[in-house]
Amino acid sequence: MIKIRRARINDVESLADLLISFHKYFQGLDHESHRIMRAKITDEITRLSFAGRPLLYIFVAESDGHVAGAVSFYNGWTTDASTMYHIPYLFLRPEFRGGRIAFALLRHVRDLARKTNVKRICFSVYGKNAPARKLYEHIGAKYWATAEDEHFMFYDV
Repeated sequence: MIKIRRARINDVESLADLLISFHKYFQGLDHESHRIMRAKITDEITRLSFAGRPLLYIFVAESDGHVAGAVSFYNGWTTDASTMYHIPYLFLRPEFRGGRIAFALLRHVRDLARKTNVKRICFSVYGKNAPARKLYEHIGAKYWATAEDEHFMFYDV
């Protein structure tokens, strides 16, 4: 059974693992780069998400006490929609891909948006990440800008 909950400080290593696996897959990190990136990711997640007033919110999908995936978002503002959540990252461990976990994480963010009167959810998608683009297209997201190395999409809540 999958449980969606807010990330805790003791999830930082699991969250770093998710980000490192993404960078290994898309950028082929070597061991030294991996070590440096892990330290940076751990510091940034801790600083941005677990400070007195968090700037980045992270929710995890937990399966049997282990982090299976995570979604992060921050608050923003747009001229046409007033308020928005911006999702820079949605990651799943490879063994959990293809299930419904990504949808559950996105549904959770959408429900939070509705509760807090947020009108739009925006996504940044790494250019080579076709599965993420397909996922966001499947839920009805539209493109508002695209470049060779990054796509920007939105979903009206």
